Amino acid sequence: MFLEDSFVLSIRASERSITFLIDAVLTPQHPRYQPPNSARNNCLERSLIIFESDFPIDFEPAEWLRTVDDSDWHRIDQVTNNVDYGGVDGFVPVVWEGRPAWFLGGYWGDLLIAVPRIRYEVFASGK
Repeated sequence: MFLEDSFVLSIRASERSITFLIDAVLTPQHPRYQPPNSARNNCLERSLIIFESDFPIDFEPAEWLRTVDDSDWHRIDQVTNNVDYGGVDGFVPVVWEGRPAWFLGGYWGDLLIAVPRIRYEVFASGK
């Protein structure tokens, strides 16, 4: 999977977890990869990526995400008319408060999560 080119469609955060609904870009090495049709550049798989931790997460949503307004065309995908969260532009291992952690960032905001567990679930096929 190539996370940097994947599209974030929705985000749900709680004290110790965060879930991203994404259209994940699958690489040719992925077992469910299919060559894209002529209308698409990538093979996409709608999925959930769930990050969980025994420690509180630090999620700082972007200012625009705190005040989503459907009339703001800068945040609306012109094809689907859905909110455009962008992608995951940064995904790097860090040390946070003495613990191994991950930093994720993008147009949607910044996330620090210590000692994370990750689950990947296919949301719907045929995308």
